[in-house]
Amino acid sequence: MPEIIPRTLQGTPFLVEWYQWGVIVGFLVALAITAWIFFDAQRTGRDATVWKSVAAVASVICIPALLARVHSGFALEMRDSLPLVAIFSIVGSVGAIIAAIGYAGTRNRTAAVCPLCGRPQDPTWTHCPYHSAPQPIPAVSSPVPILSSAPPDFHDSFGSSSVPPSTGRETLIAGVPPAVERGGGPPSHSRGTVILSRETEAKPLALLIIKSGPYANTTLPLKEGVNTLGRDGRVNDHPIDDPAVSERHLSIRHIDGRFVATDLDSSNGTFVNGQRIDKQPLKTNDVLRVGQTELVFVQVGDATPAGDGAPSKPLE
Repeated sequence: MPEIIPRTLQGTPFLVEWYQWGVIVGFLVALAITAWIFFDAQRTGRDATVWKSVAAVASVICIPALLARVHSGFALEMRDSLPLVAIFSIVGSVGAIIAAIGYAGTRNRTAAVCPLCGRPQDPTWTHCPYHSAPQPIPAVSSPVPILSSAPPDFHDSFGSSSVPPSTGRETLIAGVPPAVERGGGPPSHSRGTVILSRETEAKPLALLIIKSGPYANTTLPLKEGVNTLGRDGRVNDHPIDDPAVSERHLSIRHIDGRFVATDLDSSNGTFVNGQRIDKQPLKTNDVLRVGQTELVFVQVGDATPAGDGAPSKPLE
């Protein structure tokens, strides 16, 4: 400790002792608390703006006393302000401890804003009421029939005996049963609205089925290429409303006919069948866990996920 400090603070032995060790310990405590609040709030998705600000300010006002303690030149320049600087250091250390206690009291609450839409949330809500939950899609979808010929009513209405040539788009005729296909039975003669040229939807190559939580049984389709999952709905194909999930948590890529899961350096990691993974191929009925959310992987063409004693059957 520079000699200027005890000479200047002869009448205040407590401040002399504080400069001896208190300024160093107080700054390190304030810095550690600030880093913890920032890291934990980022990891869990909590809104801790107030406690972040208090901890950051507390760390900053501890710095002048620390500089005076370790460098005699700073102590000499601040000679007339050494008592005030020491008091600021004490206030900063106490303020950081108060920020830690205040933030710890909010750690068991849910995120203050919805990670998908950004609207304020009440801690008692189980999910955001401002938007609907993702709607499940059936695990086995029935293809819509593509008709190569139309019933007589269709010809009469349009004055033509042929259907427009196929262009890769489906031709739907209301009132025609699914059994009517090329070379099939007699067509229905019920009149109805004719809908032409509606795009066919691509069938998913695999599915992720959420097992628990407010979105249980929601089915997430996986497409060709890269599929990303995470808490941020703006940058992911499938947002996961779970505060323990990172903003970009996991990618699932379709490679050579199979899907490979890759963890995107997430805070809490990605687990497949209970084992933490960095990169791993997936097979049907593998259970993935991201944060507190579990999902069952099912590849189309393999067996459906095992149910409560029900035998598996192939997807069509």
